[in-house]
Amino acid sequence: MKSAASELKPHQRRSKGEILGQARREERKDQLAQLLRVASTDRLFQFDGLLHEQCEGVAMGFPLGPLLANVFMCHLEERLSDEDLMRRYVDDTLVIMPGPDVAESFLDVLNGLHPSIDFTMELSNHDSIPFIGMFITKNGNKLETKVYRKSTNTGLLLHFQTHTDLRYKNCLVKTMVHRARELSSTHQAFVDECKHLQSMFTHFGYPSSLVNGTIDECDYSPTQEAKTKLVTDETLRASIPFKDQTLANTVLSWCTGSQGNYHCSFFV
Repeated sequence: MKSAASELKPHQRRSKGEILGQARREERKDQLAQLLRVASTDRLFQFDGLLHEQCEGVAMGFPLGPLLANVFMCHLEERLSDEDLMRRYVDDTLVIMPGPDVAESFLDVLNGLHPSIDFTMELSNHDSIPFIGMFITKNGNKLETKVYRKSTNTGLLLHFQTHTDLRYKNCLVKTMVHRARELSSTHQAFVDECKHLQSMFTHFGYPSSLVNGTIDECDYSPTQEAKTKLVTDETLRASIPFKDQTLANTVLSWCTGSQGNYHCSFFV
């Protein structure tokens, strides 16, 4: 009489180590679920001198809040039928629909997934709609994007004269310029945003050389003629110690081939 183990095919047999490994993984999953339950339930907060218990959701500023919210939304999205285009970032969702009536029906479906869910909807206006710091416009059969700012945006940034390490100020300029490049689908949109950044950073005391140099490094224009115009009409003057004629010729050649107006004088 054959045993049950001998009737299993070779690829169906598992070693004792594999069985123990799976048991440990299941145990760890249970422990993780228990830890999450302890960390996210029975939360107390104080309001108007009284203690209250958080019954729904998680507390404001709770470190695990974004992670749990994303897991929760992913679980709900599994119950939806496939859409032509539906992209979500945390609690903002972009969906392409055939018309307003279909969009209204889809909104009802979303709000019916869970009693705590309350989605609102914003329709496009003149084939344009803002979405997470980006302004999307339908141009024929293409979508064009550029940087978007809310009407409540104050434009407040770190001032260059604040007592902060210089690397943070440099990174701020790089971040804003990189954002302009990544969110701009056309070079003209990038140029327009760079002009706005130049004005804004000048207002906060940033050197124009830092801002213009960063923009020039990120400018992705394929042709030199379409490069962002970063230089002004004023002439830049420099006095350089004279070492030999070869060095002088090299400097003059560089100034002649560069964009902008330069005047170099050499002294002995």
